[in-house]
Amino acid sequence: MTQLVAWAVAGSFGLWLLMRGFLPPRPALSEILTLADEPTVDGVEGLRSVYSKVGLWLINAVQRDKLEETLKPDLAVNQVSLEDFARDKLSAALGGAIVAAMVCALMGWVDTWRGLIFVALAGACAGFILPDMEMSQKAAARRVEFDESLTAFVSLVAVCLSGGGGVNSAMTDALSVGSPWPFQMLRAALGEANIHGQSYWKAFDQLGRRLKVEALIELAGALGLAGDSGAKVADTLQSRAEASREKERQTVLAEAHKRSERLNFPIAALALTWMAFIMYPSVQNLLRS
Repeated sequence: MTQLVAWAVAGSFGLWLLMRGFLPPRPALSEILTLADEPTVDGVEGLRSVYSKVGLWLINAVQRDKLEETLKPDLAVNQVSLEDFARDKLSAALGGAIVAAMVCALMGWVDTWRGLIFVALAGACAGFILPDMEMSQKAAARRVEFDESLTAFVSLVAVCLSGGGGVNSAMTDALSVGSPWPFQMLRAALGEANIHGQSYWKAFDQLGRRLKVEALIELAGALGLAGDSGAKVADTLQSRAEASREKERQTVLAEAHKRSERLNFPIAALALTWMAFIMYPSVQNLLRS
């Protein structure tokens, strides 16, 4: 009885760690305001706990090659800090190890300590890797959302320019209309550009490379080629708006076509099942005769 209770407690703790790793809780507003007031420190010294240090060390040891190329852009577009993600990955790894060892022990699949250690290590590896897949899927969905918001932003800027406004004021006015998170990031990029005296398209290029959003990088490059001429920038934005809307329309049509093709399989299966149901009595009579 005591052993069963111990396994139940261990399994509950492992499931809690897995859920915390895959579905981390949202931080409270007080925590966000506290972090905003604290000075940021680069490196390991800036981590808030030993738990974060261990998770970050594992990421640097196992995923050093993917850190700059894919992981940091995905975290940036999902607006998740590396320290929080390190804690989530470590929680998922510990939860995977506990749950895997508990299931194998209760089912009787493994009856030696060496086997349990091997299973726990395999579960830890799976739990450590799975949050990356979830983060990558979320990042892909948010990049699609960013592209849609960018199309709306370019269209608004083109409308403002057609009314006779300047390029900078048109961008500022267009961003003041929307409230989604892509507009907030674009507003922050324009604010940093004003502080550092940079051009808006250079700020867009830096933001696009940090988030790994190709549409924003292409827009920044086109605006950079147009130069400081208001007429050229207006023409560039008009053409980019039309191209973005056409691309979005083609994407929606392609997705609708794919979903329509997916419906063919259940309809065909239903038709075959109905034919088999109708033909079954006749086939049975032929076989008996």
